[in-house]
Amino acid sequence: GEIIPAMLKALDSLAGQRKVRSLKKALELMEETLGCEKARLRDLAEVNPLIDERDLEKWDAYHLDLREALGRARLRLDSLRLIYRMPAP
Repeated sequence: GEIIPAMLKALDSLAGQRKVRSLKKALELMEETLGCEKARLRDLAEVNPLIDERDLEKWDAYHLDLREALGRARLRLDSLRLIYRMPAP
């Protein structure tokens, strides 16, 4: 009865550390990908009059929404495997 709560507490701590690393990696990938796409859209807007400032503003809003969604991400413990060994007789 005392071991499992301690294990869950340790797992929660490990999950928190992993979340920070995973979130940082996801944000970096998002910034890299969306940065390239926005630069491409901006370049395209210079030669295509059908792309206006509203399109760039929508892209910025999408970028912020995605950043917020990633910020709300959480890790969840789906399972815990316990192995019980009987003491030798």
